[in-house]
Amino acid sequence: MKDRLVRTRVSVLLVTLGAALLVGVALVRNAVSDESTGASDRAKNEAILRELKPPPGTRVRLKKAEPAVESIDDLHERRIGYATDLEYEVARSVTSPHAVAELYARQLGGWSRHEEIISCEDSFGGQIPTPCKDLIIDVFRKGRSQISVNIDGFEGPRPWGYEVTIMQKATG
Repeated sequence: MKDRLVRTRVSVLLVTLGAALLVGVALVRNAVSDESTGASDRAKNEAILRELKPPPGTRVRLKKAEPAVESIDDLHERRIGYATDLEYEVARSVTSPHAVAELYARQLGGWSRHEEIISCEDSFGGQIPTPCKDLIIDVFRKGRSQISVNIDGFEGPRPWGYEVTIMQKATG
């Protein structure tokens, strides 16, 4: 009887260890897959960026590339894609934000285009400045790729600027 109890406990232990090993392998495989997808998505973003030509005399003020995540709750988030964010400073010769938007629209002729409006309250939360203006962002999509052009940086004192975000949306 004692021998049978020991064998049962060993069997349960082996099944538990086997299940834990399978879960561990799956987690590692998913982590490796996320890393390789991130590298592939970053390369796609860089390829798109090489094709886009900003207005003459424009310089990159800030460039950041990282996984795009969405909060699920206070402790958890999920990866929704890979984003490359650029902040540009425009030359003095560029005087119209609409000229910048149209320049990108001409370059992205085969992409679908729409405007997204982000309300002032949503973008500032509880600290709403006065005056408060909604953000209007030109969004271009093709397959998993999305390019957002935010030209609202044209307001205020010089130097003026705008932002471009290139994103590869996660699948599934």
